[in-house]
Amino acid sequence: GLRARNLLGTGIDARINGTLAQRRSQVDLSITDPAFLDRNLAAGFDLFYIQRNLLAIASYRERRAGFAVRAGYAFNERLRQTWAYTLTNREIFDVSPNASDFVREQQGETLLSQIGQTISYDFRDSIIDPRRGGVVRLGTDFAGLGGDVAYLRTRVDGSYFVPLESYLGDPDYVLSISGSVGYLQTLFNKEDRIVDRFFLGGENLRGFRIAGAGPRDLDRRDSLGGRFLWTQSTELR
Repeated sequence: GLRARNLLGTGIDARINGTLAQRRSQVDLSITDPAFLDRNLAAGFDLFYIQRNLLAIASYRERRAGFAVRAGYAFNERLRQTWAYTLTNREIFDVSPNASDFVREQQGETLLSQIGQTISYDFRDSIIDPRRGGVVRLGTDFAGLGGDVAYLRTRVDGSYFVPLESYLGDPDYVLSISGSVGYLQTLFNKEDRIVDRFFLGGENLRGFRIAGAGPRDLDRRDSLGGRFLWTQSTELR
């Protein structure tokens, strides 16, 4: 990756990142003006290309290419909202001959035209090493402004941190309580696509591989994702 936080003295934050790996490879270009038009507005755009190897999970490979235009603003030091429009071409290819019927039906390209927003309330004492307080995020995505899919996807995430210094006498011990709820509702009689569904495991469920929990084909063991996601974890750090 390469980043310039003050590109040519303009104050613009520019980044380019590349990843080459067995299961996920991608290239991202991001340009952000943190004070667009000298206002309390961070605006920018992203270009991206992503290729994922999901043969061991759902018997297919996936390719995405597209761009996003975004803008965000702060109501105060704790409350912030971001809006984004994304246009993405998705392709499911190299489907295994033994894949489930549902996965084989997904093969081919689809165009996603989506507008989304995320609003967050952050009252943690530290973003890097929180020991008290919490953060709550509400994200909504609407697809259907053109493209091949139409849905409303909503997700709520939250974390709360409880210091245990008064109980254990050591400020390094913190109880972390987090949870997430998401729901995907298709619109205009459009069918949902596997690339838009929720998958449980890996980053959002400790102890399970990526997509290791949740609905799957009973015969071929392909992970199919779901329209509803709920997860909760409590950790002692």
